[in-house]
Amino acid sequence: MTKNYIEWLYFQNPMGNVIGFDSVVEDQIVSHYACIPISVCGQRGLLSLNTATRDKFRSKGLFKTAALRTIKVAQQDYSFIVGVANNSSTNIFVNKLGFEKLGSLELRFGRVDHSSQSSVDWNEDSILWRLSKPGRKYVVKKLDKATMLISTKLSGTPFIINTMVSTEGESESAKDSWAWRLTLDWQINKNPIIKLPKFAKPSPLNLVIRHLKSPNIKLKSWSFLDFDIF
Repeated sequence: MTKNYIEWLYFQNPMGNVIGFDSVVEDQIVSHYACIPISVCGQRGLLSLNTATRDKFRSKGLFKTAALRTIKVAQQDYSFIVGVANNSSTNIFVNKLGFEKLGSLELRFGRVDHSSQSSVDWNEDSILWRLSKPGRKYVVKKLDKATMLISTKLSGTPFIINTMVSTEGESESAKDSWAWRLTLDWQINKNPIIKLPKFAKPSPLNLVIRHLKSPNIKLKSWSFLDFDIF
């Protein structure tokens, strides 16, 4: 949580600036909830990412209050809120904030291409911003004009995880030449055999979503690149 990281995440996103609420006691921020704009399946929504409450202010409903206020504001301009929740916040998202749990991101070995029509909508500006995350190194290999293989190392492990990103929809030529690799993702109706070791996870990586407007988006996949931890 460096100054450069917060500025990059909250104010340099080409989709727009951060939305959220803080709880303040005597000029000190004691609880924080933040989302950033994102496009998924052709619809504009929010990516829920940073939630934190100081120890002595926990169990007072501050996170719930901030999230409900964010949802109320988001309903004016956004179609959904999606996020990857940790173990402590998943129950609040699902049981108190009306989110649906879709599944968990897991480490798997296999083809890492996925339908770009059922996940995050990347364009040249947004992918350049995402790959400029402070403190993280990515290796990028061009597969064709609009498609790239993106790789990064899981901190504290020997694992290199990979994903495919296309800025112009589906890429049949890239799929034809695609090799199997290690990735960290969620895909609908798939249960990976190889799972990420617990020591390599900050907590269970639970994919949750709340729909705000019709029609509901139909997520089919979610990669480690689609949120900000890795």
